[in-house]
Amino acid sequence: MKKFDMISLEEAGKMAIEEDCIVVDLRGRKDYDVSHIENAINLPNASLKEIFLLRRQRETATQAGIFPERNDIHNAIASQELERYFITPTDMLQTCTIGTRTKHEMALEAAVVYDLCHNRVHALGAWDYVSHQVIASPFKPIDYMDKIDVLAMRYLPNTKIPCKYLVTELKKDAADNATIDQVLKYVDWVCSEYAYGDYEAVEACIIAAEYPEDIAAYYSEVVQRYYTLGSHPVRNKQWNSLKLLRYSYAAGELSYVDVTPQNEMPG
Repeated sequence: MKKFDMISLEEAGKMAIEEDCIVVDLRGRKDYDVSHIENAINLPNASLKEIFLLRRQRETATQAGIFPERNDIHNAIASQELERYFITPTDMLQTCTIGTRTKHEMALEAAVVYDLCHNRVHALGAWDYVSHQVIASPFKPIDYMDKIDVLAMRYLPNTKIPCKYLVTELKKDAADNATIDQVLKYVDWVCSEYAYGDYEAVEACIIAAEYPEDIAAYYSEVVQRYYTLGSHPVRNKQWNSLKLLRYSYAAGELSYVDVTPQNEMPG
């Protein structure tokens, strides 16, 4: 069985510029717009499948030129030692931490994305799609755009329809009142642009190494949104789904403790 050669991002970028080759970026358009290899063509997975099926309608109808599924090939691939190709943040964290904290937020971001993908942040539950550095502002020069550190989505069962969104703000050191203001701004954006005005579909989280003692008072004061749903009758609702998690590093991985202040909602 022919093996694929693994190349670095730098090698791929150099090939795209200097050699006669085509680089296809399979990520979504928003991720591509944030950053991509020069000259790369953006062709998201879903679009690639759609183009293929549209251009092969006759073959699909007649089954002409279509290779039958072969379980022996799938089994041969599955029998290989694929684990050694898996990317985990363990090695990175060992070189990007000081004591129980990460040295920079990109390391924290990579670890949190990995942990959310593998359902290791138990206080936040399971999520079907996880992305990072998601644009959360009207279009403007990219250096001035607001970006959500981590945005996750949960789908309706057996669909790709998002029904829940998780907005996460990260701080490698201490969070403060301004961090709460920042994540609430992102919550408003996601509610407006993704959730059709339904705050109930949005959850939020701050993950930081520590929090000041007085943050509970500020949390109780500002972490609330009032909104209405439906008509005839209109339902008045209140949102305050922001969790505060304290992270710490040990033995190659992060652990998370829920330190969210008690913020009782009125009945």
